Amino acid sequence: MVVVEFDDNRFEELRERKALREYVEKAAPDEGAQCYIILDEIQMVEAFEREPSYR
Repeated sequence: MVVVEFDDNRFEELRERKALREYVEKAAPDEGAQCYIILDEIQMVEAFEREPSYR
């Protein structure tokens, strides 16, 4: 399980979307394994409403 609380100053650097992506990719288990990712206060992340670049 990966939990990030953006209103907690310990996660302040992850409010930049590129840093958040890198963090989650490193923290999540290998591909094929089930993992829960909880992003509390996601609206604090820069451009979180923007269309994903992979579409």
